[in-house]
Amino acid sequence: MVLALAAVVLTVLMKLIAPRWAAKPLQPLSAAARRQPAAAAGVAAQPAYVPWEEAKENSGDRMLALDCTHSSALTLTHHKAARNPPLVSLASECSTGLALDVLAAAAADPAAAAAAAPWLSKPVVSANHFDADAVLSIWVLLNREEALTHDAVLRHAARIGDMREAALGDSPPGGAGPRLGRRRGRRRGHRAPRAEAVLLDEQHRAALRPEWQDEYEQVLAGWRADVVLTALPGSCFEVESRYTQFVCTHSRPVRPRLDMQPLAVALNRLDARREAGCDWAASSMVDTGPLLRLDRGGDKLSKAQRYGHPTDRPHFRSGLSPAQFEAAVVSFYSHGLAGTAPKVGGWSWEELRQLNASVDWAAWEQGVLPAALAVAAAAAAQNALFTMANNYDVVVLGGGNSAGYVAHNWVKHNGGPGRLAIVGEEPYVSYERPALSKAYLFPEAPARLPGFHTSVGGGGDRQAPEWYIEQGIDFVTGTKVTAVDVAGKQLTTAAGETIGYGKLIVATGARPVTLTDFKTPGADLQGVHVLRNVQDADALIAAMQACKAAGDKAVCVGGGYIGMECAACLAMNGLDVTVVFPEDRMMSRLFTPEIAAFYEMFYADKGIKLIKGDVVTALEGTDGKVATAVLKSGARLEASLVLVGVGARPNTELFAGQLDLVQGPPGGIKVDGHLQTSNPDVYAIGDVATFPLILTGGTPVRQEHVTCCRQTAAHAVAEILAPGGPVFDYLPFFYSRVFNLSWQFYGLSEGDMVLHGDMASSPAKFGAYWVKDGAVVGAFLEGGSNDDNAAIMKAVVARAAAPADLAQQGLAWALAL
Repeated sequence: MVLALAAVVLTVLMKLIAPRWAAKPLQPLSAAARRQPAAAAGVAAQPAYVPWEEAKENSGDRMLALDCTHSSALTLTHHKAARNPPLVSLASECSTGLALDVLAAAAADPAAAAAAAPWLSKPVVSANHFDADAVLSIWVLLNREEALTHDAVLRHAARIGDMREAALGDSPPGGAGPRLGRRRGRRRGHRAPRAEAVLLDEQHRAALRPEWQDEYEQVLAGWRADVVLTALPGSCFEVESRYTQFVCTHSRPVRPRLDMQPLAVALNRLDARREAGCDWAASSMVDTGPLLRLDRGGDKLSKAQRYGHPTDRPHFRSGLSPAQFEAAVVSFYSHGLAGTAPKVGGWSWEELRQLNASVDWAAWEQGVLPAALAVAAAAAAQNALFTMANNYDVVVLGGGNSAGYVAHNWVKHNGGPGRLAIVGEEPYVSYERPALSKAYLFPEAPARLPGFHTSVGGGGDRQAPEWYIEQGIDFVTGTKVTAVDVAGKQLTTAAGETIGYGKLIVATGARPVTLTDFKTPGADLQGVHVLRNVQDADALIAAMQACKAAGDKAVCVGGGYIGMECAACLAMNGLDVTVVFPEDRMMSRLFTPEIAAFYEMFYADKGIKLIKGDVVTALEGTDGKVATAVLKSGARLEASLVLVGVGARPNTELFAGQLDLVQGPPGGIKVDGHLQTSNPDVYAIGDVATFPLILTGGTPVRQEHVTCCRQTAAHAVAEILAPGGPVFDYLPFFYSRVFNLSWQFYGLSEGDMVLHGDMASSPAKFGAYWVKDGAVVGAFLEGGSNDDNAAIMKAVVARAAAPADLAQQGLAWALAL
C-alpha cells in the first residue's frame, strides 16, 4: 500500500499515452538529419524523439530538453536552471503543464507563436529521465493538437506521477513505438491497453478513479503531497521526502522539509524486532529526495533505485505494524510542522536549518509519539479482534454515540453475548460526540480518546474496544454499509459482505450541512471545515495552527450550538473570530432577546465579533486555500479558516422506499412511541429518529442531542428484550459550556417568559421560566449547580403551577418544590 503517489499512477498514465505512440511512432532522426538546419530537416511542426545519450552529444543546440536542463539546449522544464520561453513562468508544478501552456498560448496568439517558435521548431525532443512528467512532456510535444484537448487529465497524471521512473522496455501494442529505458539500464515489462479506455469511455474512467482519487486529493491537501509513506507486504516501510521540497514549486504553497534523522533515531529505539543487521537510517536533508528506510550495513542504492519506484529498492522487515509506523510518521510531521505555514517559491537551506533546530524533538518522542502509538494500537486491536458472523439477533447500523448506549443497555439488561453486533463507519468504537466541540479543541489539557468513549458522559463505564470483546458484542469499525434489504433482513457492506439480522436498530445519525449544499462558490477551498467526528476535529486543530501562521483570522458560519461553541474554542486558541448568521440574535430558536443579549455581550468581551442578519454568499481563495468570506451585505471578511455550523441532515438514504420517511422538516425516519419504524423489526434511534413527543400531544420531533441518543437507545433495547412496555416519553433538554459559562434548558420555550436572577453578577447566575396556561412548561438556568438544575427539571416535569411572583422567587421557587 502506498499512501501517496502510488505505483498505480504510472499504470493509469501509460494507459493514457501508450496508444498515441503506437499511432505516431517515435522514430529517431537519422544522424544526417540531426546535423541539418531545421528547415532542411523539415520537422518544424513535428519533432522527433531522440534518446538522451545520443541527443545530448549530437543535437544539443537542435534539441528541446523536456523536464530537465542542458548546457546548450532550450528547455521546457519546471527546474530552476530553465531556459524557458519568455511567455511562460514557472506557474505549473509540472513540466507537462508548461508545455501545455506554451502550446495553448501559441495557438491563441500569433505574437505568442512567434515568441515560442525557437522552442517549438526544434527538430529533436528528449529528456534525461523517464518519470511521468518527462514522458508526458514528450508526448505533448509530439501530439500537440490532441494534447490540448486533454489538458486537464495530462496535468493531473503528470502531477501524480512526477519523480516516478517508468518501466517502458516494451513497445506499445501494435509493435510500433520507442524502446525507452531508464538512465541506467533498460527494463522490459509494461504493456498498456488502449487509451480510449481511459480518455473516452466514462465507465472505464469511473472504474479507475478510486485508484488515484484519494492520492490526488492528498497531493492538493498539504504536506502529504511532499512526503510519501510506503507500506509493502511483510511490514516493509519507507518514507520519501519528495523533490518538490527541493526545487521552487510555484503552482502551490509547500511546507518546509524536515530532517528525518530524529525520526530514524526514534524508530531504532522503538523497532526492537526489526530484521537482524538492519537499522533505520535517513538520507541527508539536502539530498534531492531524502529517504528513510531500514538499511543493512550501509548498503548504497544506485541512482536508478533512489529515484525509482519504492518497489525498485531493497526492503527489510520491520517489527512495527503498518498502523504503528504510520502513526509515528504522521505524528513526526504534524509535530515538526505545527505552526508553520506553506509558502510559494520553496524554502532556503538556512530557513530549513533554523526550523529543524527549533523543533523540540524530545517532547515529540517522549509525549506526542507515545500518545499517537496508543491510539493506533487501540484502532488496530479493535479491527483485528472484531470479526463478524453472518447473522445476529440484533444489529445496530451506525457506530456513533447512540450505538454505544445500545451496548451499555444490552449488557445492563442481560441481552447476552454473541447476539448483538454494531457496524460503524468510523475507525473508533462509540465516543461521546459533544466533547468534540468542547474539551477536544481546548488549547490546554484537551480531551483525547480513549478518555471519552461511551458511556462516560452518562455516568457508565468507559467502553473501549476491549469492553465490547469482554461483553461478547461484535463492534466492527471502518465498515461502510452500502445497501439494506429491509424485507430480506440483510445488510451489504462496501466489501460485498452480507450481515443478516433479526432486529435492526438504525443509528445512522446525521451529517453536517455544508456550504456546498447551498452551492456557495468557493465552498470546496482548503481551510473550510465542519465538525462531526474525530477526524473533523483533528483537521480543525491543524487548521487552527495554520490559521495562526497565516494571520489569525477565522470566520464561523452559523449562530447555533456548533457555531457558538466552536467560536469560543477558536478564540481560546488565540484566533481572531467573526461569527456570521442570518438571525437577529444568537441561538434564536431557544434564546429570548434578553438572554441572547447577555451571551452576545460576553462574546464581544472575549473579542469575538458577531455579524447578525447576514449570510456568507461566496468564499474566495488564493492558491486553492480560503482567504476571504464575502457576505450578502457586500462586506468582505479576511479568513484563513472558515468553520461551518449551520445544521445537520439525517442519514436516511439507505431506507428510501423501504421505510416511512419524514419528507419535510424535521426529516428523519418516522417511528411510533415504541421507536418502531413502519417495519416492526426495524427501530430508529438518536438523530435519525422522528418520534411523537408526548409533551406536545404527539407532535413529530427529531432531537439532535446526546440525551436523546442515550434515552432512545435505552428504550429500543428495552422494547426488543421485553416488548410491550410504556411508550417513549422524552423531555427536551439542551445544554452548553463555553468559556466559564454553563447553561441548561428543559422542556418547551412556549408561552410567556419570566426572567429571574442577576445577569450582572460575577459569575452570572440567572434563568427563565416559560409559563403556558398557568403551568411552567420550560426552564433555563445559567450558572446553576447540579441541585439547581435538577430542581428546574423537576418543575417542568411536574408542570408546576406558576405563582404570581415567580420572577421574584426565581430559582428558590423550584428548589422548594
